[in-house]
Amino acid sequence: LIQALVQWYSLSRNIYLVFPIVGGLSYLISSFGVPDLFLFLSSILCLQFFLLGLTLYNDYSDYVNGFDRINEYSSQKPLVKGLVLPYQARQLALGFFALSFVSASYCFVIKPMTLVLAVVALALGLSLSLGFISRRFKGVSLIATFLMGGPLLVLGFEYLFYSSMSLPSVLLGGVFGYHALKYDFSKQVRDIFYSSKARVVTLSTIFGFERSKFLYSIMSLFHLLVLAGFAWQTGMSEVVMILLVSLCFEFYINSLFYGAASFLSSNISNCLSLHKLYYTIESCLLVFVFLSPQWLSLF
Repeated sequence: LIQALVQWYSLSRNIYLVFPIVGGLSYLISSFGVPDLFLFLSSILCLQFFLLGLTLYNDYSDYVNGFDRINEYSSQKPLVKGLVLPYQARQLALGFFALSFVSASYCFVIKPMTLVLAVVALALGLSLSLGFISRRFKGVSLIATFLMGGPLLVLGFEYLFYSSMSLPSVLLGGVFGYHALKYDFSKQVRDIFYSSKARVVTLSTIFGFERSKFLYSIMSLFHLLVLAGFAWQTGMSEVVMILLVSLCFEFYINSLFYGAASFLSSNISNCLSLHKLYYTIESCLLVFVFLSPQWLSLF
């Protein structure tokens, strides 16, 4: 069981939690000041338990509907390897969800409205596993991925720590949410054959491989527009330089994606790897820009 939990933690996509937290907080701290320490610790612990529970429940769902059992890319998952039984994975997931709510109890007492945000996040998270119509229909689950991976998180932090909500936080959250959305969509395209075989409806199976390429480029355009909107709203000219770096990454990654002859092409895997690098570089540049006044004040 411990081995399974360690593997699940490594699979829990912490990159899509760490960067929105670090990047979002860097912007908020530069704009509003340092938040309350206990609120911060409570919220971080809550998010970590929530992400782990979401990973477990998603794996349980994919195993039950047959997707992971036929997908070669899922061969290292604990359920597929037989380290735990499906009902144990479900119970563990529900346990982590419960721990998430308990660890956030301090936030709920101080800011009761955060309970509503938590319920919305839970509903969105479960929709990734349960689908919107049935367990096999995940055609619009990427909307939940986008909202949880950015706007809901950064906006929630602003409300929790500073009792306000602003458009720049939504736009910055959109920048981070895009990366979670694009990465998951790339995986859907890579796994399009296995999704079809398991009769799981995703955005890639709805559009098909070739039309998914066009949708991929639309997502890239959306990201650049959101980043430009954030630069315009905040008046940060430095973000325009980051926009140029992002434009170069988008052009190269999209050229690889369009060059893929099929879902079996190594270009798709290369796009997944490059997107992680792209997300890391863009997030680090944003953090540097947000905190540069604080760093310069030290000298």
